Amino acid sequence: MLMLGGVIAAFYFFTQSNIIDMIFEKSGIDKQVKTLGVTLAYSMLDESETTQRWLETKGISEELRASAAQAQSLLDTRPRIISTVGDEIAIRNNLSYHDTNLRLLCESKTPQSVVSCFAATKSSNNADRLYRYLNSGYLHPCSAGNNKGTAWLFAMGYDQLKAVGYSADYQQIESRIEEGLEQCLDVLDGYSASMWHGRFSIGAEAYITAAALYQSGPLLDRAFKHFWQSILALTITEGWPESYNYWIQNRAIPFYLAVNTYLTVGKNEELKAHLRHLALRNGLWHIYMTRPDFQIQASGDEGSKSDLKDESKKAIDLIARITRNPVFATYAQLLHQQHRNRGYHASYRWLIPFTYDPSVIPRDNPTGSLAVFDGWLPNDQIFGEGFLNQIVIREGWGAQDAFLMVTAGQQFTHHQHADAGHFVLFDDGKPLITDGASYASIKSPSRLYYGVRSTSKNLPNLANSDADYKPNKLFVRDVRDGTQRLIMPTGSAVTSVDNWLINLGRGADFDRARLVRYEHTAVGYELTLDLTAAYYHSGNREDKRVLREIIFNPGQSLLVQDELVNIDSEFLYHWNLQTGTQGLVCTPGDQVQTFVLVNGSQVEMSGSSNRGCDSDLARQFKKEVGDALADIEETSKKKPWYDGVPMIVYWSGQAGTHTTIRGLNYRTPQQSTMEHAK
Repeated sequence: MLMLGGVIAAFYFFTQSNIIDMIFEKSGIDKQVKTLGVTLAYSMLDESETTQRWLETKGISEELRASAAQAQSLLDTRPRIISTVGDEIAIRNNLSYHDTNLRLLCESKTPQSVVSCFAATKSSNNADRLYRYLNSGYLHPCSAGNNKGTAWLFAMGYDQLKAVGYSADYQQIESRIEEGLEQCLDVLDGYSASMWHGRFSIGAEAYITAAALYQSGPLLDRAFKHFWQSILALTITEGWPESYNYWIQNRAIPFYLAVNTYLTVGKNEELKAHLRHLALRNGLWHIYMTRPDFQIQASGDEGSKSDLKDESKKAIDLIARITRNPVFATYAQLLHQQHRNRGYHASYRWLIPFTYDPSVIPRDNPTGSLAVFDGWLPNDQIFGEGFLNQIVIREGWGAQDAFLMVTAGQQFTHHQHADAGHFVLFDDGKPLITDGASYASIKSPSRLYYGVRSTSKNLPNLANSDADYKPNKLFVRDVRDGTQRLIMPTGSAVTSVDNWLINLGRGADFDRARLVRYEHTAVGYELTLDLTAAYYHSGNREDKRVLREIIFNPGQSLLVQDELVNIDSEFLYHWNLQTGTQGLVCTPGDQVQTFVLVNGSQVEMSGSSNRGCDSDLARQFKKEVGDALADIEETSKKKPWYDGVPMIVYWSGQAGTHTTIRGLNYRTPQQSTMEHAK
């Protein structure tokens, strides 16, 4: 098991410019993140030996790193970005399978459809239409925080025309695309775009654009350096720390188009093998994060596309095409069985000729359920081991099977929450122990003072936590609730993976949790998490320890026990339970209390000390949570990523030299009955 640690050299960029400070403040980037400074990704710091050790744990050899730093050259073939799957007849069949047709695609006037229509038909009229668009259509520039740049789409159209030998003067088109590429590279060379945010997808788009124009040269090298950072970013997390919604809406397609580009025209076979393995790991993350009720388990600033409609199939189809793995073809087919023509939103059906490959054969799945993976895929996975540590453990793949997700990793982006050690439980077809947060806006009071904090999770709050309760001007009120540290809660400026690694334990201090132990034993899955860094800065941890042990016997029981060592602080425990009743319930922490969940299972809660319901933390918690729930109940209506306002059970206590809290003991209805009979 990889344990995070070691000394990482610090890098600080100090500036006296009030202009820089003003820019950071206006963008909501937090005070500690300013220490990241302006590290231009194109002229990156030399990676230290420590960085190389990290990367080797994720399969990045020193030879591969050295090769990635060299000048790039591409094979002379077209199309370089992606070809259509089959001829026009096959494409018509593939569109029909998705309840659409070529006529609708070609009648559409969107730039994407103009590109796709020509690629599907290869007709001279559609070629002329595409050529005119590339010469005169609006090319949208890149910006740090969104995915509106279209230079890559122009490059894709140009690549398709060149592939069929369309005879024309390309000088103006090439000049326009090159200008768009340089503008995107300027954004990437700056400090505003953040790695596990817009920088990731813009880096992929830049590489797509450059590869369409050049076989070699400085702009291709410059673009590849940024794409390489995107590769490293996903390599160490495997899943996506922002949330599934941000991944599937904004990041997945540009990245996998860039991956396909390299697999088509790149020359480094080791990198190609790594990209295929990365697609496998990331593809599995989609499947494992799918709950038994067939929606993605929410995490971070989650959004509507966790319902697996509209956005997901395009990415899974492309992963299936790249990996040629029937697991992903089967999952894509399952998406189709569940959602039919809602698999591809109308605005994404232009991708079908490029992404859907029926030659990757899925397994038969007549019931259209996740149960097809029983005996095919293991019941547990750790994604981003040693980094993201997103852990999924299942009883099986049936609709009534238990599902546990645990977060135990580091901070990568501002769309993550202060949730190290948090867990959610789904069983008997129902969410039982849930997340209290519901995302509406990054600046909403319910997020700033509740949702982004450990206050909304199944975690302890500690009065002497090192949290900066007003990390930037968006936090108007000083709410001292004992939350875990608020690490870049509203804005981030991570310029590269190297930059992140350098600041992991120093500077911006992205360290949050360590997965100390993970074993599958006779009594179930046993996890030990060290959460100390989530509460205390690197210089203030000393001999403090916040440890969480989780023992999960799927389908039978879940035990959560915490140890607070040398904390000497008031603490507050809170649990989000789906009992069928909403609201706040304060309970004595030194007495065993039993609650019945919506599936009939029982949860027992107890602690080792009690400060009552009238402590400072308890009063603060009651006020803030009460205000937040009133807002969340209104804003979360009909939102698929929210499991409903829970019953929030809480109590406060006082930690001493060594305080052990058997915080939560869950038993299924069958186990509860057996215990009662004893």
